[in-house]
Amino acid sequence: MRWYSDRTGFPLIEVEEIACAVHLLPVTKIQFEQFLATGEGYGDAWYQSLLDLNPRITPFKYEGRERERFFISGILPGEAEAFTKWLGDDYRLPSAREWVQIYNYANKEFGRGFLDSIPSADRKSTRLNSSHIPLSRMPSSA
Repeated sequence: MRWYSDRTGFPLIEVEEIACAVHLLPVTKIQFEQFLATGEGYGDAWYQSLLDLNPRITPFKYEGRERERFFISGILPGEAEAFTKWLGDDYRLPSAREWVQIYNYANKEFGRGFLDSIPSADRKSTRLNSSHIPLSRMPSSA
């Protein structure tokens, strides 16, 4: 099992079955704020509208029941794509087929139900909210 980190320092794990690496966690507000700090087209008012729906929480105030507040939510697919492009040329959102393979890989490697413990705003569906889709990076050929 190989691990990588993205330009924000957050971990990705290699999924050999689909020849890519996938973020281990949903995209955090800390990661997304690094993207916003570059001035890539989204302003303070835009971000504040997201925080109005899902306010920030600091690790010091975390009590175990508000873990969704660590992760970015409410972004549109185009905004998620802009974030992936900012991460680098090799980053993109996984396809539905790849998501199934990622899910099966995680269950095999980490035990059944591993991905079920990751926050999702859409529990009644097998599809994840666009803000919680882990990003993928094709391993570079070095």
